[in-house]
Amino acid sequence: MITTCPPAEWEPGAGGSARAALDAWYAAAMQCVVEAGRGIPEVPEGEDERSVRTRLSVGRVWARRQRAENQRDADLLTESYEAGLVSVGTGDGDWVERSRRRVAKWPDSISFSRSEHLWTLDDPLYVTSREWLPAYWSDEQQVRGMAS
Repeated sequence: MITTCPPAEWEPGAGGSARAALDAWYAAAMQCVVEAGRGIPEVPEGEDERSVRTRLSVGRVWARRQRAENQRDADLLTESYEAGLVSVGTGDGDWVERSRRRVAKWPDSISFSRSEHLWTLDDPLYVTSREWLPAYWSDEQQVRGMAS
């Protein structure tokens, strides 16, 4: 038997408002980041004390980097959410400055460069693209879709 779930609020045809779609998308995406942060594996047992110390050290470095990357992912999702609020009429232009403050805290060890993203936040096209929402989230598109 094949069963289907009803569409999530952010999926085409869900029939909700743009704000409800944005809120639901953000909550689901952040839950994924939280769950990804829980997956730190145990350090395998070594043959001798030196091996164990080496593996524990590598494990700690990996865990620290993983936490930083998870925080970066959460920060980028928050940036998208706050920018999206501008599109639905409830946000403000201060999301760029709030994002800058979050990005400034990123460590150098993560794969997505702090300086690159700070530079990107200076680009008006990037700012505009962050404030864009999918057309099927708009109330007008929802009504048009139901009339078809």
